[in-house]
Order: sequence, then structure tokens, then C-alpha cells
Amino acid sequence: MLKKLGLAVSVFAFVAGSTVVANAGNPLGACKACHFFDKGADVKKSNLGPGLKGIVGRAVSIEGTPFTVWDEASLDTWLANPKAVKPSTKMTFKQKKEKKRAKIIEALKAL
Repeated sequence: MLKKLGLAVSVFAFVAGSTVVANAGNPLGACKACHFFDKGADVKKSNLGPGLKGIVGRAVSIEGTPFTVWDEASLDTWLANPKAVKPSTKMTFKQKKEKKRAKIIEALKAL
């Protein structure tokens, strides 16, 4: 029984580990927990974030932010610290590194 359990744990660790490795190079890897990539703003994932397809150039639907359109500058400010822009946001992700934010924004532009 213990051998079977050990094998199951090893297989789970391998699968989980390969998922992490597969997402390591994807700038949008952290986004998928709360957002869809193939749907637009009208579709939310688990009542969290809106779909990200076509986000660049889209009107901002979050009330209380200083932005009207999601462009590179507004996305950069938002991704750096969403709670600094809107303290009541549900978004907890923030990316302090400018180069990583730039990669995220480039990936968003491709959606």
C-alpha cells in the first residue's frame, strides 16, 4: 500500500512540477487563475477578473480608476500595484519589476 501511495505522490509531484515549469516562461501564467484569455470583458472567470482578449485599447470598466482606456501606460501602472490605484480591487497580483510588466503587456497585446 505504501509503495502505491509513494508512486501516486511521485506522479502528482511530477505533474505539478511540469505545470510550474510550463508556466515559468509564460508572462501571463499568473493571470490565468482569475482571467480567461480567449474571452472579452463581458465574461468573468469565477466572478473575478474579466476576460483579457482585446484588453489593449478597450475602455476601462473599473469605476474609480484614473484610466479611460487600457493602453500600455495604464496597464503598466495597474500591474505595478492595482491596490494603489484602487484600494478596493479584488486583484492581488502586482509586478514590481518593470521588465516583467513590459513582457506581460506585450503578451496582452497579442491576445
